[in-house]
Amino acid sequence: MRRVGYIFLVVFAVGVVVVAIHHRRQRMFRNGHIVSAVDDSPMDVAGTLRMLSDSQVDDESKGWATRFVDFVNEHPGRQWVVGTCDRPCLSEAEAASSAREDAARKVYSVVARRVNARGSDAGVLRGLVWNDVQNSRLEADRFAEQFSRPYGKVWTESVLLDVSPDRVQRVVDEYRQQINVRHLQERRRAGVGGFVIEATALLYLVLNSLTRGYFTFRLRLVAMIIVGAVLILIV
Repeated sequence: MRRVGYIFLVVFAVGVVVVAIHHRRQRMFRNGHIVSAVDDSPMDVAGTLRMLSDSQVDDESKGWATRFVDFVNEHPGRQWVVGTCDRPCLSEAEAASSAREDAARKVYSVVARRVNARGSDAGVLRGLVWNDVQNSRLEADRFAEQFSRPYGKVWTESVLLDVSPDRVQRVVDEYRQQINVRHLQERRRAGVGGFVIEATALLYLVLNSLTRGYFTFRLRLVAMIIVGAVLILIV
């Protein structure tokens, strides 16, 4: 009975450590992802540079970048998100990446209310949104601008995303499906892991009984390694 108790004590200790790691990861997701995802305070860097450079936008099709309220009023029934740079950039590619990061944060706040993702799912959802925005999904238009400043040429960019319900709902359904598949995979891993742990404990008892306790320490060490590896894989 002491041997059985020792094995279960080891399994319990390893399980407590793994659960603690899992909860710590969830706190990191909440603190590092969700809070930043809803921080969408506007910074019109392009507008400031236009004023400093005394330049105007002549292309009327880019009115959404300079007169967003008027653009919204001209397109009733649609919902829009505009991503902008948070700083002047040294290249057009850097400006595009900065604008899409800003757009991804704003799109996340729209999608998260529909998906209702919590814990680690919120981090997964934010990654899915970021990938789609970087790949120009939901993008309706973009506007890159170059400005000459005393210290050199700089770039800004604005991106317009259509987040109307008819477009967002398809994306939300895909996100839900991907999160559900992830949950199913986690349950399968947990089931297989539980089976392996139980089989390991049973095999230890059988081998320890057959060898009459001569290899108890080695058998316990092997069992601990197997159980620890399984728990790490399924977390």
